[in-house]
Amino acid sequence: MKKLFTKWKWLEYVEAALLIILGIVVICFYANPNLHAAVGYIVGAYLLLNAILLITSALMFNLSLFDGDLISGIFLLTISIWLFVEPTVLISALPLIIGVVLIGFGLILVIKAILLFATIGTKSKSVVSLILGVLFFALGITLISLQYSGSADVASVILLVLGIILLLSGISLLTDMIFISHHAKKLSKKIKENIVDVEIEQK
Repeated sequence: MKKLFTKWKWLEYVEAALLIILGIVVICFYANPNLHAAVGYIVGAYLLLNAILLITSALMFNLSLFDGDLISGIFLLTISIWLFVEPTVLISALPLIIGVVLIGFGLILVIKAILLFATIGTKSKSVVSLILGVLFFALGITLISLQYSGSADVASVILLVLGIILLLSGISLLTDMIFISHHAKKLSKKIKENIVDVEIEQK
């Protein structure tokens, strides 16, 4: 049990360190086109690996041409090749992707608010849902408008925010692990002391 905890603890430390390092790198170079390209290459390589696995498994099991795995594999393969050809397109498309998601989420909340107004009336839940829906919708429209109007580099700002999130996540994980390790040592010490006391009493 102790060995298992030690292995888990060091794996968590490594993960925390990687998150912190990655966060710092992204924060320092968030506006650098080389970083944008690197992200595209990494995602492209990940998608390519998944595409190969899906296509290989489909061919090995003699699945039909219209099988979901084969179609998914071809789709991922196409996207991965596209990212290798145009690696910066992923970061450039982030405002559009996030903007569309926010608009869709905002519309869902607005529809939910309308349904709540129709059923339970003007309650705090329905008002909050309506306000959040309008805010998300407006934020989505703003992100897309700012990026494609050329008035702001929204993609780089999103990357900066992502870097900050990675850094904070790494610090939080590291802090939690230090806290857990400290209390685990204290608990282990108490258990050993209790065992010694029991042995002495038995003698």
